[in-house]
Amino acid sequence: MDPIRFVVARPVTVLVGVFLLVLFGGLSIARLPIQLTPDVDIPLITVTTHWEGAAPQEIESEILEEQEERLKSVPGLRQMISTAVEGGGTVTLEFDVGTDIARKLFEVDEKLQQVPSYPENVDKPSITSGETKGSNAIAWFILEVTPDSPVDPAELPYYRTLIVEEVQPIMGRSQGIAGIGLYGGVEREVQIRVDPFKLAARQITPSQLRTAIRTTNLDLSGGSIDSGKFSALVRTSGKYKTLAEIRETVIVKRKGQPVFLGDVASVDYGHKDAQAVVRNMSKPAIAMSATKQSGTNLISVMEDLQRNVDFINKEVLRPKGIQLRQVYDQTEYVFSAIGLVTQNLWVGGLLAMGVLLLFLRSLRSTLVIAVAIPTSVIGAFLGLEAMGRNLNVVSLAGLAFAVGMVVDNSIVVLENIYRHRQMGKGAFEAAYDGATEVWGAVVASTLTTLAVFLPVIFVQEEAGQLFRDIAIAISSAVATSLAISVLFIPMASARLSPTQRRNKEGRKRRFSPLRWLIGLGERFTKQVSRSVAWINSHVALQLGTVLGITFSSLLLAWLLLPPATYLPDGNRNLVLGFLIPPPGYNSNEFLSIAEQVESTLEPFYVEKADELPPELRRPAWFRGNGEIPGISQFFFVTFNNTAFMGAKSPDASNVPPLAQLLMYAGNSIAGTRAFALQSSLFSPGLSSGNSIDLEITGPDLDVINRTAGMVLGRCAGLFGPRSTRPEPTTFGLESPEYRIILDQARARDLGLNVQELGFFVRAMSDGAIISDYRTEGLTLDVKLMPPQAQSEIAESLDQLPIWTDLGRTVPISAVARVEETTAPTTIRRLEEQRAVRLTITAPPKMPLSVAMAKLQEEILSPMREAGQVPASVKFRLAGNADKLAATGAALQWNLILAILITFLLLSALFESFLYPIVIMLSVPLAGVGGVVGLDLTSWWTGQQLDILTMLGFVILIGTVVNNAILIVHQALQNIRNEGMSLDDAIQDSVRTRVRPIFMSTSTSVLGMMPLVLFPGAGSELYRGLGSVVVGGLIASTLLTLVLVPTLFHLFYSAQERGFAWLGSRSSASQS
Repeated sequence: MDPIRFVVARPVTVLVGVFLLVLFGGLSIARLPIQLTPDVDIPLITVTTHWEGAAPQEIESEILEEQEERLKSVPGLRQMISTAVEGGGTVTLEFDVGTDIARKLFEVDEKLQQVPSYPENVDKPSITSGETKGSNAIAWFILEVTPDSPVDPAELPYYRTLIVEEVQPIMGRSQGIAGIGLYGGVEREVQIRVDPFKLAARQITPSQLRTAIRTTNLDLSGGSIDSGKFSALVRTSGKYKTLAEIRETVIVKRKGQPVFLGDVASVDYGHKDAQAVVRNMSKPAIAMSATKQSGTNLISVMEDLQRNVDFINKEVLRPKGIQLRQVYDQTEYVFSAIGLVTQNLWVGGLLAMGVLLLFLRSLRSTLVIAVAIPTSVIGAFLGLEAMGRNLNVVSLAGLAFAVGMVVDNSIVVLENIYRHRQMGKGAFEAAYDGATEVWGAVVASTLTTLAVFLPVIFVQEEAGQLFRDIAIAISSAVATSLAISVLFIPMASARLSPTQRRNKEGRKRRFSPLRWLIGLGERFTKQVSRSVAWINSHVALQLGTVLGITFSSLLLAWLLLPPATYLPDGNRNLVLGFLIPPPGYNSNEFLSIAEQVESTLEPFYVEKADELPPELRRPAWFRGNGEIPGISQFFFVTFNNTAFMGAKSPDASNVPPLAQLLMYAGNSIAGTRAFALQSSLFSPGLSSGNSIDLEITGPDLDVINRTAGMVLGRCAGLFGPRSTRPEPTTFGLESPEYRIILDQARARDLGLNVQELGFFVRAMSDGAIISDYRTEGLTLDVKLMPPQAQSEIAESLDQLPIWTDLGRTVPISAVARVEETTAPTTIRRLEEQRAVRLTITAPPKMPLSVAMAKLQEEILSPMREAGQVPASVKFRLAGNADKLAATGAALQWNLILAILITFLLLSALFESFLYPIVIMLSVPLAGVGGVVGLDLTSWWTGQQLDILTMLGFVILIGTVVNNAILIVHQALQNIRNEGMSLDDAIQDSVRTRVRPIFMSTSTSVLGMMPLVLFPGAGSELYRGLGSVVVGGLIASTLLTLVLVPTLFHLFYSAQERGFAWLGSRSSASQS
């Protein structure tokens, strides 16, 4: 059956097919999840172990080393990183891309079961799987007092327990929420403040006190007992119900008289020391974050979360005079990005239609082609849903690019139908003949476009997973456009085309003002045809033209190609700052730092950018272009001896200057270093797409620290004074520590062991959790604590008395000595060795590859050559530097593979190995155009050659060959069907294909141009890619009209001279 004849004769069937496509595409739009960026799955497993009050060295020796010894043998493990901080440790395991993470979870759990034992009070290790890039918090909320509330804002941190018990669970039940984070505040607890002198005087050991409380505060099951017809459960209930019951706990009996807990300690409610301090707009606060599950719809998740927060405020919080207020909403950026892409879709589509109207000079014909744009885009939604993808900034950019590409096939078919109408044929005959003549070229060009995306879809690296959405979106749209061009366009043209006479007269009237432009196009066509004929009349000219254009294009592309970087950062309205104070600071000192920073920033607090006084917009210390827009939202958070802060701009288009403002505020504090940068879309936290992670490892921590210090100093001179952030942040610096060193022999003689002494010291310093207590629906920790402030205890720690198992009261100094020393606050390990990581952020205009080369050539290599780094110390570039190298290698291979697939596909379609070479030699022409387009955009906007931009060169392979296919295909048709000579066939193919080539190129370029020109949310992700494709299309179109006819003449002539094995002329022309 002839499909084109069928569709021309069956208009209703074709229209039903189009309606069904639109219907199912609309359903797909409704079902597709919406989020900011694509899900990028990174095969990570994290093992977290909590041990309250333990020092980092204890965490390392007692937990991490034991876990690492077992976990290092998990199959497929790529890297193992461990971190120990006060109170806990984590082991992060990274596996090869494509690993079955569910199986690895089982294997990791098995390995952890092999750890012999853990110290007392160590929580069971928790195992969490994976990380989804783009899984940053979708929302942040701040707890604040209501406008008419009697609550003092300073009391807000004490509401943490209420948030944990009543608010967090309701928010966590929101549809699609993966987790609710809680930051700041202090929790209630039951504090048993023990007097060590009274405890010793009553001859009670610390262990006896702990055991008495634990064995009393119990509920025990007693099984069941039959009672008549029923079986009743038996249960012994002894849980504490009041604080008085705790005070009346019997510890021991002396001479028949009980010694109660209240005799040696006080029992009352209290609050834990704050593990993190949160302040919002210079006031104490509690912050909450929400992350969503992978694959869920951001919009619906946010709506359900906000409904639950409204319920919480109404029913739980506002009656108490407090409320949650949302200060960050990721959907704002998403809606802005979607709005920009939608705008670009409309503008690009209208520009493309304007070009078609100019060329076709027929409103009906233009409207016929206009159907291809929405139907093809809707077809892309079907493809995205079928492949399990979602709607995000990257996939929407793919749809915007597709607008300029989906009309190409329809243009070729419709223009050829129009040409046949000009020959005097009837509407139905012209529709059939015109579509039949070019359908082979249309199929070939579509298949080459689809073929180049096949390798891209299967790239497993992080950036490859980002490419996948663009590849699927464009491929689906282009595949749909093929069906529209060969099925719908012939049918519609046969019925909507006006009579030839009426059409000609109408065009003359409507387009008479553009007669000069039409004439210019006709003269250009004749000039190109004459130039090709002149070049083909001399073999020397042919060779010179081919070699000159090809080699000059390759040379120019190589000379102008800019250095590469990794991923763009985007333009989020959020700047994050990081502070490194001197080690060992307590919470009061951190609060002082926060207040100093806030006092510097408070003059910049505004709701709108124009409210900021002019003198504050460019202070004397401000460097660079632009102005400070002010701060609409500011928060400050401290934890684990570090602090970070964040700020939002009242003007979302002017965010970067806030980074300089935060650094100025932080660095103005003596002894404190500050870093700040605009938050990246793809790099969470204080990472950037333009940052390098340098791992420094070795067996000797002192040598590692000394080496890291030298590298840090040199990086400051090369990349800027605040360019390098270390981890651990206080490497080489240690916080104060009291170390109790036990005399084993003396302790043994006195009946005291390390465990007993360690428990007593912990209870008398930071406190030791020994049980729990339920009240008012809340579960509180029960903690043994010293009777007075920690500072007073520290001065007399060695004099505290303790009763031993041998019945003697001795001071701690009798069995141990107390040394005041220092210890690291954080210990970082890489592959079982101590490690320091330096995160180096290159200046904004320095590409990542250049920064990597400078780091290696100007810092690391000279240090090695000078003998400043021992052989035992190893350097390794990781993070984005490692990813850039891996993704670049994968892209290079996929670029070669795309060229090979395209060549083989064309060889099969043309049944020749000769003519595909002619077509493929148009690719270098596109390369130079893409490089020039990128350079122009870089000069204008600072755009760099990032990984997403590199995809533009892959896309060009499948698109620029389309013009060459049209010329070669038409020339072969002329020789075979019309009996033309070689020269006449080439001239006619150029003359007849110039118009559809310029039509398709113009619509593609103008359809994509808004993506390059219009700034806004998300535009940084696709601007570079757009500039490469636009520049490549323009250059390739202009040069292809000369190079391809010349190459075809040379190759066809060579074939006639005896190279028939490359493909027969007759078979080649039958494509």
